[in-house]
Amino acid sequence: LVQYVVRCTEDEKFLLTFVILKLRLIAGKCILFVNDIDRCYRLKLFLEQFSIRACVLNSELPLNSRYHIVEEFNRGVYDYIIATDESDKMGEGDDSEDEAKEKEKEAAEKPDKRKKRKRAQDKEYGVSRGIDFKGVAAVVNFDFPQSARAYTHRVGRTARAGSRGMSLSFISTEDARPQHQQQDEQVFERVVKQQQKRGSEIQPYKFDMKQVDGFRYRATDALRAVTRSAIREARVKEIKHEILNSDKLKSHFEDKPKDLQFLRHDTELRPSQVMQHMKRIPDYLLPKIAGIAQADGIATTPDVGFVPFNKPGKGDRRRKGPRRPRKGADPLKSLGKKKRRT
Repeated sequence: LVQYVVRCTEDEKFLLTFVILKLRLIAGKCILFVNDIDRCYRLKLFLEQFSIRACVLNSELPLNSRYHIVEEFNRGVYDYIIATDESDKMGEGDDSEDEAKEKEKEAAEKPDKRKKRKRAQDKEYGVSRGIDFKGVAAVVNFDFPQSARAYTHRVGRTARAGSRGMSLSFISTEDARPQHQQQDEQVFERVVKQQQKRGSEIQPYKFDMKQVDGFRYRATDALRAVTRSAIREARVKEIKHEILNSDKLKSHFEDKPKDLQFLRHDTELRPSQVMQHMKRIPDYLLPKIAGIAQADGIATTPDVGFVPFNKPGKGDRRRKGPRRPRKGADPLKSLGKKKRRT
């Protein structure tokens, strides 16, 4: 397992994710972890702008749909899954015993009104562990985990059974919420110490940002289209769609199991927002990196060699149909002439 970390701004997270997935810099299946359900749909809507399809996996989806998404991912139907890791909300942090007791006391002293406002969590949901993902080539921590234990469970989804794997973690340097930025740094220090005890090392990923400056304006335009109302609408639409799929999984597919392969979970949530010019990448924007010529959606100019002005053999063909009058000829004189039969 090779582990990398990138320190970047919040907008550069989306930019680097778009470049890595669009140019196929990561070969194989990939899991992208986020810390919140809204962030999950924000990233999905952002990738849809560039015709990059991805599945969503979170605790709001029905159990049958979640099971089918993981099953299809393991079969190779989908390449990307955007998974919401809510282990910190389930009380699976790596705090000490004294800190845990203090949190229990604070929770007991809080009024019951705040408890009612909390959304009911599915106890059976645990995407960072407990789910058997197969053939995962890379794990991308789009949002850095909130505990060292969660980091270990996330990166453990790849490099299994003796196979190779890679993990890439983003640490935001300019966050709108300073407390989150400070928390990421504290958790990262604990993660580094934990990995050093196990004989592993987290290397800084040296990414030349000058190579991707040409994609920056595209990423900015795509982020502007992903508003809060768009995320809310997409969230409701996805839940309704997956509830219908869950009902179909219960009734219809019991009688016709072969139709299950036509059920898709990576459909576009807002196809009207996708601009056609964002789907393809012109060759002048491509960075000078080897191995990206076969990426999807890249408009490369093929080397066709010398192209003559006239097609070969075109002058030998005779013109069909009536001849055009010569320049300077009087059209009135040709009216009385009769056509000769040949």
